[in-house]
Amino acid sequence: AREEEAEERVLYVLDGGFRVAAGALKAGDARGLGAHTDRPAITPADKKPLKLLEIRAHGEGTGEKLIHGADVKSYKIAGGKATARLLLDGTGAKLAVDEIDAGAGASIAAHKHKTEDEELFFLAGRTTTTVGKKAYETAAGDALRIPANATHTMKVLEPVRAIQIYAPAGPEQRFKKEK
Repeated sequence: AREEEAEERVLYVLDGGFRVAAGALKAGDARGLGAHTDRPAITPADKKPLKLLEIRAHGEGTGEKLIHGADVKSYKIAGGKATARLLLDGTGAKLAVDEIDAGAGASIAAHKHKTEDEELFFLAGRTTTTVGKKAYETAAGDALRIPANATHTMKVLEPVRAIQIYAPAGPEQRFKKEK
């Protein structure tokens, strides 16, 4: 029998809220689960429907963490036309989960990540995102995977809110250095 490879898991609250033994979470918060195999027991915090994004990446996580989005520092990026909030920054996580907000007209210049895959889950807005030579029109509810070493760009057509995931973590650290 083949052993299952460990996965790091994170629950990101899109809408609603819930309580777990470690505390309460609401929209914009995240819960790192490390390499647990089962989702923790969840108690709804209110009558609002709960919407979660579950993120998984290969590799053993660093354990359980509660991340309150309101406590996370925001970094200006894209020449000040966008912000990035690094939800798992400093937790020792093997993957990065970031919130990106960008105004219409913001653009991300051509770049690539040598060894990290990037996934974008669009919560609002529209973009034209080019991966390699292929252009994709994105809108709320879309997900886009950008494989490691693929050159990509983005032009924001309507104000965007997105969850950005890097596996493994690392490229998000550049946001701290951007002027």
